[in-house]
Amino acid sequence: MFLSSVFIVLLYSICTLSATDRTQHVFSEMYSINLINCPNDKKCTFVEHCPAILNLMNHNLLPIHRFRQAICGYENIKPKVCCDVDSNMVNSFFTQKDGTPFTRSNLIPECGRSFVHGDVNSIGMYPFVARIGFKSNTGQIKYPCNGVILNQRTILTTASCALAKSSIYQLDSVLVGEFNTDTDPDCNTQKINISYVIKHPNYRSDTFANNIAMLRLKESIQYTVTAQPVCLLPRDGYVNVGMNPILVGWGKLASQKVNTCKQQLLKMRIVPTEECMNYYNQGSTVELCTIGDEEPCSGYNGSPLLFKYGDTYFLLGILSYGSDCSMINNFPSVFVNIQKYTRWILENC
Repeated sequence: MFLSSVFIVLLYSICTLSATDRTQHVFSEMYSINLINCPNDKKCTFVEHCPAILNLMNHNLLPIHRFRQAICGYENIKPKVCCDVDSNMVNSFFTQKDGTPFTRSNLIPECGRSFVHGDVNSIGMYPFVARIGFKSNTGQIKYPCNGVILNQRTILTTASCALAKSSIYQLDSVLVGEFNTDTDPDCNTQKINISYVIKHPNYRSDTFANNIAMLRLKESIQYTVTAQPVCLLPRDGYVNVGMNPILVGWGKLASQKVNTCKQQLLKMRIVPTEECMNYYNQGSTVELCTIGDEEPCSGYNGSPLLFKYGDTYFLLGILSYGSDCSMINNFPSVFVNIQKYTRWILENC
């Protein structure tokens, strides 16, 4: 198990290295070499000999930048990391034998954090959301769909958003740090051009099967109070019927005539997939189904479905399709189930 995890996270790290980093990586693979001296009496050892880091990798809780920061050298192609070999702080979520969760320790990477607290949705409360921009021939940019920050160079969204076609508008950029679309500029917004799209190889536009894609950015997102990466869930089987996640994004509700200008928070409830199948065309893919007091329609494609555990937000899904805005009575929404694609995400970041 741990060897496969090491391989996945190593791929995850290498895929975003700069040209200089890759040169160093190839050079250091030729023979055993230590790149840095480990601080605080930590030892430079193989990943599989470091329980703290290995445990995070096994639960998909180690971001690229944290893994890269821990690397102290290589031996052949095997990475070595700075490790406190005497540390017992290796516990993470959902791993106790009795099934109860552990408390999040300082070893858990910084993701899924909101630095703004309170009961009222305000700027910076949900810093994980990105708006996906399409530019016209005249330079006008529209944001018809959304995504979520995975790391500094990657936005996760739906394939139906990333591959949207128009004779006038072309996929152009992402905007992070936004809250009120009527305020220009908003506090700490960052507009970053898109380099290329990675779509799931089995995506089908006719059935919305595997409706997921990643946008690789030309420049890195600068993490701020209003721009932060979201966390992925550490294991399968945690998304259950009856859970009450939230949907965050911009767009139009089924009960509204115009799009909202402020970032919206919608309380949802996960229901059996059969409830969505009863409403939509036979053959359409349903991975995760929700119902809320208010139903999103136009503009919410790709918006994240978030679940808060302690002080951390985890990504359950991204909105695939739902109400066509002509129906106002609790029409269900269909989401991409992110847990199904965790391995693909890590291998293709």
